[in-house]
Amino acid sequence: MNLETVRHAYLRRVVTPVLGAAGPALTERLARRLGRGVHSMNTPGRRNAERHIRTALGPDASEEQVAAIVEGMYDHIARFWSEAVFLRRRLSDASWRKYVNVEGEDRLRQLTDARRGCLLATAYFGNPAACAIALGHIFRPVYVLVDYLAQPALRAWQKDLYDWPNLRPIDARKAAEHLPRVLADGGAVLMICEHTRSRGRVIETQFLGNTLRCYPTLDRLSQWFDVPVAAVTCIRGNSPFSFALAVHEIFEPASAASDDGRVTRHTLAAMERAILRHPAQYLWSVPGA
Repeated sequence: MNLETVRHAYLRRVVTPVLGAAGPALTERLARRLGRGVHSMNTPGRRNAERHIRTALGPDASEEQVAAIVEGMYDHIARFWSEAVFLRRRLSDASWRKYVNVEGEDRLRQLTDARRGCLLATAYFGNPAACAIALGHIFRPVYVLVDYLAQPALRAWQKDLYDWPNLRPIDARKAAEHLPRVLADGGAVLMICEHTRSRGRVIETQFLGNTLRCYPTLDRLSQWFDVPVAAVTCIRGNSPFSFALAVHEIFEPASAASDDGRVTRHTLAAMERAILRHPAQYLWSVPGA
């Protein structure tokens, strides 16, 4: 047994049960205190986030506004980790609606009833794990495209997080093997939409003040399998452990004659509008931000 396996076992079997016994309110308070401590360290990640926020907000953004968003981002990250302890208990099939308010559920039900297949695009925004779980309850199941982290303990944590009856994780490295079958069978696939690439065919688009070189995955899959793309987010509500799952836009596939990245650009524009309404819940330190 290597060191990373031991660390993950300790996290899963000792730390998580202790926090679970402490209850969500105390766990959140402890996590937010740690978040404030990390924020005060003025790390390279914090300076990177500040730079990205200034770019997104433009020259009229004040230093006070930028500082408030960064501080809120660290609080958001801390709360995300505290929420992870209670996801399995609170977002069960019997109780998830108590904690997740679904805005536009009729539009999601139309996608499930059509049995046509669909792509669900979200961002490093709000709580993507809660988003996946709630969508899993609606689509029964939802397939989640996962970029597994290189660090073994975190990769093991990701696998634990997606080990739910209504979630089917797909390793991003094996997407070409599995996604055609899933979409051809009428399945729903959830993916993060702001990943970028340095080589190969890209779709260039403006996003939060930067020019992103995006993978053409959304446009290609939408067109090849004639499936719509829904822009979805799951942000934290005002009450402790409460979320709002929202459908912002649903885009039909572009025709072969107009294969110009329209779906990707419109999806990212919808994400940008949602992020700028709640900027503290976006992970500004991600590489593509």
